[in-house]
Amino acid sequence: MTLSSSSESQRLDQQAFSLAAKMGIASFLQDHEQIEVEVESDLVKIAQGEADAVRVAGKNWVFNSALQIHQLEIQTSQIAINPLSVLAGNIELQKPIHATAYLSFTQSDLNIFINSDIARDFIQNISLKIEDKVFKVNPHSFRLSLSKNDRISIQGDVTVSEGESLHPFQFEGTLKIRSEIPRVHLEAFRSTNGYGISVRLAVALLEGLNQLIDRPYFNILGTILRVEKIAVQERAIALFTNLQIKQFPQSQATDPIA
Repeated sequence: MTLSSSSESQRLDQQAFSLAAKMGIASFLQDHEQIEVEVESDLVKIAQGEADAVRVAGKNWVFNSALQIHQLEIQTSQIAINPLSVLAGNIELQKPIHATAYLSFTQSDLNIFINSDIARDFIQNISLKIEDKVFKVNPHSFRLSLSKNDRISIQGDVTVSEGESLHPFQFEGTLKIRSEIPRVHLEAFRSTNGYGISVRLAVALLEGLNQLIDRPYFNILGTILRVEKIAVQERAIALFTNLQIKQFPQSQATDPIA
């Protein structure tokens, strides 16, 4: 085999690997605008289902009605898959993948998610403690507005439960995100319906939000995700993350976040 034919074979094998990866990714998305996969490897490794590195980029990935990503770019370390799984239209990993990822969400993406059943269930499980009293929050609706300088405006309509007592509570506020070490600061807050503990509740809600951001990781569709940096832009928010992908989903997931 000549050098040129060897290079051509390697290029064709890389294209086949990339195509298989695209098909595998598309299989667990409800919709997408773009999927790009670039593979760095050689003939022997590709034949064994291995690659030195893989870059994945995409636009408008829709996982389900609650979770969609406007833009993303993932750069992996070494990857090893079961070659036979590709023939079945799946991607079965032989060992976890370590990767870095850039994820961008539009303001619309965030508002869809924060008003989803997934976010509602998570918020309902948070207990807020104020002066030795425990409060629960039942969310009805939220609206986020992103602006420059790492700021987020939020409007909320919730019911706060204190034992058997229920208190309707509407509020609006401005959050400042510390991007390098993700942390939320409350810059402005006011109750729009006059519930008496609004300031104390604001502090407790903020602490609950910081607990969420301070989590060591999130489990999304079987992928361990750790947020390293947040950048708030006008009408979009970007996350810079580290990932550990243990396995690719084999079908569309209905409960993507744990």
